Amino acid sequence: MIDSVKLSAGIFPVRYGQATSGLMEVNSIDPVSGYRWEFAQSTSTLEGYVQLPVSSNSGLFIGTRLTNYDLVFALTGQFLEDQGVTFSRVPYIYAGYLRWFSRPSPTTEWFINGFVGTDGIGLAAISPDVDTSQEILNTFDFKWVNYNAQSGVGLRQLLGDRLGLTALAGYEYVRNVVDAEFTERGTRVYSEAFVDEVQDTAEFAAYRPFVAPGGSFSINQPNGVYNATILQHIQLRADLEYQLSDDLILQAGTGGFLSLNSYVTDLSIWAPVLNENGDVESVLRSIDESAPSNRLLNPFIYTSAEWGLIPGRLALDIGVRVDHAYLTGEGFSLNTRPALGPRALLRWTPEPPVWLESVSATAGTGIFTKVPFDASLINENLATDDFQLDSPKSYMVIAGWEARAPAGLRFKIEGYYKYLYDRFYLSLIDQIRDDGSRVQVPRVYTDGIGHVGGFDLVLDRRTSRVVDGMLAYSFIYARYLDPSGDPEEGSASEPRGRWYYPPFHRFHTLNVLLNYKPR
Repeated sequence: MIDSVKLSAGIFPVRYGQATSGLMEVNSIDPVSGYRWEFAQSTSTLEGYVQLPVSSNSGLFIGTRLTNYDLVFALTGQFLEDQGVTFSRVPYIYAGYLRWFSRPSPTTEWFINGFVGTDGIGLAAISPDVDTSQEILNTFDFKWVNYNAQSGVGLRQLLGDRLGLTALAGYEYVRNVVDAEFTERGTRVYSEAFVDEVQDTAEFAAYRPFVAPGGSFSINQPNGVYNATILQHIQLRADLEYQLSDDLILQAGTGGFLSLNSYVTDLSIWAPVLNENGDVESVLRSIDESAPSNRLLNPFIYTSAEWGLIPGRLALDIGVRVDHAYLTGEGFSLNTRPALGPRALLRWTPEPPVWLESVSATAGTGIFTKVPFDASLINENLATDDFQLDSPKSYMVIAGWEARAPAGLRFKIEGYYKYLYDRFYLSLIDQIRDDGSRVQVPRVYTDGIGHVGGFDLVLDRRTSRVVDGMLAYSFIYARYLDPSGDPEEGSASEPRGRWYYPPFHRFHTLNVLLNYKPR
């Protein structure tokens, strides 16, 4: 169903928002090229489509894909069962797609898109024959299911020789449910080796009063996780494009997203902790949060220009957009500060030397913003005053050089730097209930910052009779700071309250692709 894909890494046009790193533009097939069909089957997937001409200038595309691992599990299930695990529901993905396209006149095009899909998995422990007076029984039952549906209608209309209108309306429905239960129950006698290790190792000093020869411990700890989220998106937008001259195109547009979100999160997990006396005790940690009817509105407006400063040699894509976020729910409403997003990308294509077919250089800068998905989880307990929360932003600078040589060879180098600010993060605060159990209450912040830099190298040969391929290398370096977080909360890779390096902070990627065509 895909006709073309365009990836913009870095500085993409201002008509697109709600992204901070890159953008992928996907264009669907316009089914007006006659009757076509395809069918395919593998060990886990059944898929097919049919393209039907409705008239000389309209057509219908219908496709489906069913992925089910019943056969794969039948071949490998014994291996899982030997590990004490089985599927209560074998992984599956079911999806269907429809597109209606029409061109009633040379100046008018419109389309209708529709998609529906579901996927899920069920994983469970096989109940072993365990004597809980001598051993610990571990059980779990994990279920995860997603539902997704999308629909959209679009219009492209020429309003004259130089003015074009594009309009779009869309709706999306997403439902996600995670339901898991796992239990530890039984009694275990300490082995001699375990007792010796606890008594002789300094890091186990806190446990020594509880571990003695012939001793045992008992446990009965049911744990559970339940999360259900329903998310609906409504999108409306209109874009105008005016060709002022052969070398200057002006653009403007407005629109917005309305997100309707509801969720329930209930988590209860037992964990060992050191109490104030230095003794080890097992406490129940829980998170119980919900938001029955959150609404997030993201309006935007932009204006831009594509300008050929020197025809065929120097081109400038420049523009500015304004994004805003307004969140409401039961008992609260939040306004963020409008986010200004100027961007500029300059492309220079000088006359190449005789030994090259073409050379080009690009340089760009811009500010990008995106309201994170986590923001839709804010409820009355987490809400703050207006304008105390901001949408996360990034300021980016990018520069690159590309050369094309005979025989289809191409070399490209590109480097970038990003400053991230107004980053969104959560910090969990322990609170003790009247019954002695501990509940972790999240706190919301948008004062995180970060620095990210890197570069990419590509050497490829796109088309050749015998040998072609690609050699590519990329490097990333990143570090972050969550200044309002609790320094004692967080993992080793993401400690709070100080600068830290994430797991991907220094990341090397090498890709090698070689195609050989003997005939």
